[in-house]
Amino acid sequence: VFEHTLYEDSIQRYTSTISNVFLTKDAILSIPLGSIETSIRSRDSILIRVQLILLTKVERVKQLSILCILSTGDLKVLDSFSDGDKLTVLEMRDMDLTLKCVSMKLLEDRVVLEYDPIELKVNSVNSNMVIENLRISIVNLGSPLIVEKAIIVVELLS
Repeated sequence: VFEHTLYEDSIQRYTSTISNVFLTKDAILSIPLGSIETSIRSRDSILIRVQLILLTKVERVKQLSILCILSTGDLKVLDSFSDGDKLTVLEMRDMDLTLKCVSMKLLEDRVVLEYDPIELKVNSVNSNMVIENLRISIVNLGSPLIVEKAIIVVELLS
C-alpha cells in the first residue's frame, strides 16, 4: 500500500505499509521510493524526513536495534556492532546514508522511531540513478521481530 499526500505547508508525505513481516537478526526490509520521482526530479537537493512505525510487541527498548538507511542501491550488512545504549552502527558504501534516530517511543502495541531530516543532493549527472534506485532500508540488528505492520512515512520538506 502506497499513499501520497500534499499538505498546505508544502510538505509532501508518502506512506508505505507492509504487513506480516518476520525480521530475523540482520534481516533487511527494503522499500523502493521511486514513486517520489516527480517530486524531486526538478530539484538539485531535497530534505527528507523519515518516521518508522512498527506494530509489534517489544517489552524493553534494549531488545530493539533497528537501523534505517536511505540508499541508492543494494544494501549489504558488512559489519554491525553495538556500543551500550548508543545506536548501532553499520558500515556502509558510498551512496548510503544512515539516518540518525532522534526519538524512539515504545507504546503498548507499537514502536515509533523518528529520524533527523537528511539532505539529499542530486546533480544532472547522477539524478536518474539516484531517483530510480532510491529506497529506505530497515535493518534489524537485534532479536528477531514479528511485525504485524511496518509503516514508513517519508516527508519531503521544502
